[in-house]
Amino acid sequence: MFIVEAAGLLVFVPILNREYQKYRGRKSYLKWLADYEKVADADVMAKVSWKGHTYVDADLSHEELSAQIRQELATRRDVSA
Repeated sequence: MFIVEAAGLLVFVPILNREYQKYRGRKSYLKWLADYEKVADADVMAKVSWKGHTYVDADLSHEELSAQIRQELATRRDVSA
């Protein structure tokens, strides 16, 4: 009987250990993912995200366009600070 129990342990202990390691890895990954999502709020991300494909009015003069760019850069500096 002792030999059967020892053989059972030799088979099941590595299997259980492997499943436990998978569980710990998954738990660690979910914790990392939750921490990664806490980087910034959605409104902050919307303010600092790239808006390169948004519509720019073609009727703006050079000065008005540069003023708009400066204003956007100042807004991003204020948000990131």
